[in-house]
Amino acid sequence: ENYQLPFAQLPIPDQDLLSHPSSGFVRRLQLHPGFGYALFVEGLRQEVVQGQAATQLRDGAFKRLCREAAARPQLSWCLILDDIHRCPVQDLFGETQQLLERLPERVWLPASGDALLLPPRLRLIATAQLKALPSLDPVWLRHFAVVELAPQPELLPDLKLADGRFAPSAFLTELNARLQQLIGPAAAGELLGHGYFFQHTSPPLDFGTWRQQLHYRVWPRLRQLSANRGFELSELLGALDPGAESEAYLLQALRAEFPMAFKAD
Repeated sequence: ENYQLPFAQLPIPDQDLLSHPSSGFVRRLQLHPGFGYALFVEGLRQEVVQGQAATQLRDGAFKRLCREAAARPQLSWCLILDDIHRCPVQDLFGETQQLLERLPERVWLPASGDALLLPPRLRLIATAQLKALPSLDPVWLRHFAVVELAPQPELLPDLKLADGRFAPSAFLTELNARLQQLIGPAAAGELLGHGYFFQHTSPPLDFGTWRQQLHYRVWPRLRQLSANRGFELSELLGALDPGAESEAYLLQALRAEFPMAFKAD
């Protein structure tokens, strides 16, 4: 419920976590189909001990973090479960799903017999593709506040050209508007986010970098969308070919098909 609140309106623990990284810890797990209960909570692992194969019961990432956070209750902790839709959440959490109720009760783990409690200052954040939400377990999902992160073109700064400026924000806004028109009500999960044009964690600062992102990241995604949704790329882009190598051609085609993205100094 604190999403997009001004900093001054955030609870004190959240302000501390953002202002003083050393006062809290953020852990991130990149989930995949092979990531299950044994890696998340606890399970048997095959290991080599003194040259001999052995089976050992090992703690998983969630169990270890719960214990870490319980041992240092003065800190704020956050566990990010990235791409939660890529693994079955029922199998991932098992009996520890009960902890999401935030009741002051421990859960007993059947393999080890250990008791586990979710510390009050440990928050869980899960990310998923919007179109994957219907496939998630509704019992698990009700423990989370679902916040849709829509594209934010305004995070992309204008880029300097020899004869003016190019506005990636205007380009992305128009591109998504055309996608909505072509795809219809189902377009919400298919729109392109501003992150497609980011390089690591930063937006492009020159046209050459932006062109590379268009060529290597956006263009393949648009071809995939075209095939999956049954529209022609020319309906979306006109004569623009994002895969073209020539920067001069790209600028000329962009001016013709997306004139709203160009500004005079």
